[in-house]
Amino acid sequence: DIRMASTGELNFFIINDITEHKKAIEALKKSEEQFRSLFEYHSAVHLLIDPDSGKIEDANQAAEKFYGWTKQELQQMKIFDINTFPDEEVRQVIVEARIHMRDYFEFSHRLANGNIRDVEVFTSKSNIFGKEYLHSIIHDVTEKKELLREIIQAKEKAEESDRLKSAFLANMSHEIRTPLNGIIGFTDLLTEETLPPREVRKHYSSIIQQSAESLMQIINDILDISKMDAGQIIIEKIDFNLTEMLKNLETLYTKKLHDKGKHAIALSLLPMEETVLLKSDKNRLTQVFINLLDNAIKFTTSGVITFGIEKTDTDSICLMVSDTGIGIAAEKHDMIFERFSQADENIANTYGGTGLGLSIVQKIIALMQGDISVESEPGKGACFRFRIPLNGR
Repeated sequence: DIRMASTGELNFFIINDITEHKKAIEALKKSEEQFRSLFEYHSAVHLLIDPDSGKIEDANQAAEKFYGWTKQELQQMKIFDINTFPDEEVRQVIVEARIHMRDYFEFSHRLANGNIRDVEVFTSKSNIFGKEYLHSIIHDVTEKKELLREIIQAKEKAEESDRLKSAFLANMSHEIRTPLNGIIGFTDLLTEETLPPREVRKHYSSIIQQSAESLMQIINDILDISKMDAGQIIIEKIDFNLTEMLKNLETLYTKKLHDKGKHAIALSLLPMEETVLLKSDKNRLTQVFINLLDNAIKFTTSGVITFGIEKTDTDSICLMVSDTGIGIAAEKHDMIFERFSQADENIANTYGGTGLGLSIVQKIIALMQGDISVESEPGKGACFRFRIPLNGR
């Protein structure tokens, strides 16, 4: 106490030491300033979210740049406005973040321009000026996820390729042995001391010839694929009479159907002009038709096989081969053009074949600067259409 000399009165003073309190306030202020500086200028997207309402209370410059809204616009929004997940899921995430069950989440966020981006979110509770917020740090992982998807797809494709190659090699073993067995077996019969009757010998010779042709086709397919991989296939550009070529194929395949005993199949060549000139590779185009016609015969038991010129434009020509065979499921349309592939693995067992024919066809047509497509469904046959330049470009 202090006594006043003039009056004799006593004055009392209560003095509290607030040094530590002021230091604490200064430290808090400094901490919040540091947080504000880190929050505002950090390169990552930062959001402060009210966990009770989901309202976005604050956003940094990176958030404005990423989302495409200004800070003021973001502060008028709720997290539900940018998160594409159902509101209930987002609310559950907020609950989990508040009780520290989880601090990492993956979402898809909507931007101002309508684009959707994949994001990963790291969330923690922050107490600012006595108020609890959820502080979310957000990273755009769209490209990373897309790359991961591509890696997974590439892995699956490689595994599928390995599987197809294994199936191809197993099937190839059968495809090569079958004609070889025919050649060796019937050659042995023809070299016996006692020769069979002439008609029987003729039948044996026919089987040997068919087996040799089948083996030659397999070898040619493998050689063609090898040449294509090495870039050794050269497309010639020579003028020739397409009409004549197609009529020759008609004669050849009419005889082939007769020789195979496929009398229930009719061969139809589309009507065309007397002379259609084409500047391209006659031998390779013939190979395309042969592969497609052989396929049509293989998978057709009765009905009609149609081929020829469908239409001619000023600079291109559309050709086609169709059949009334077993058809191809829609989901297999792309796959049948891949090497070693057939529409169904059971087809290889039932009908044979290397699974290279359509891959070779597509590659030849591509080398001719053309394209090929298929229209088909199970039980309703297939129609292969391909377009190539008239003048070989």
